[in-house]
Amino acid sequence: MKQIKEILQNKLFTLEKLKPKVEKSLKKAPETEATLIISSSHGSPQYYLRNKEHTKQYISKNNLKFIAPLAQKEYDQALQKEIIKQEKQIKKTLI
Repeated sequence: MKQIKEILQNKLFTLEKLKPKVEKSLKKAPETEATLIISSSHGSPQYYLRNKEHTKQYISKNNLKFIAPLAQKEYDQALQKEIIKQEKQIKKTLI
């Protein structure tokens, strides 16, 4: 039982260290409510932005500099949700 508690405490410590890094990355992310859609056509990726109204806007290869930060933002948002979820579960278990 002591080993499990120690493992959970280490995991919680790791999550608490990661959380501010993700928050910092999200502050640097582009401020848009649109989501990135990636599809494949003839083996080549195509990138679109989907807004609130669910309309898609194509992003040309000339704007690839915009795609990476947007993809990172979406990844960081998902990671932040998972960190919060795991923290709650571990704290609940340790009590």
